Amino acid sequence: MTHIGTKIRQVRTLLGMKQEQIGFVIGKSQQIVNRMENGKRIPTPEELAKIAHEFGMKKEDLENIDRMTFNFTNHEKVEGQGYIVNYTLSEKTETEEVKLLKEQNELLRKQLDILLSKV
Repeated sequence: MTHIGTKIRQVRTLLGMKQEQIGFVIGKSQQIVNRMENGKRIPTPEELAKIAHEFGMKKEDLENIDRMTFNFTNHEKVEGQGYIVNYTLSEKTETEEVKLLKEQNELLRKQLDILLSKV
């Protein structure tokens, strides 16, 4: 089973967030977030709830998932609500998931390029 820090890092990275952003949300330093992600510090239930909220997820979902795929079609930051992300549990192998995440990352980059070119 994947430890919670790894799950936090995976979701944070997929959303393009920095450790400093998570630290701000929970009122801790980037170094504390780094320790959490590396399994050297367990987030408190309150911290975990704040992090999950920022990701647009329920705390329980973040705690209980081992395999995730993300649908970024509705990925947006909503003021006061965190990121809205559709996610589903998956039985894909880790290799399949990595390939899918790379494809989704590329799609996000293309969408960002399009948005930035309109500014």
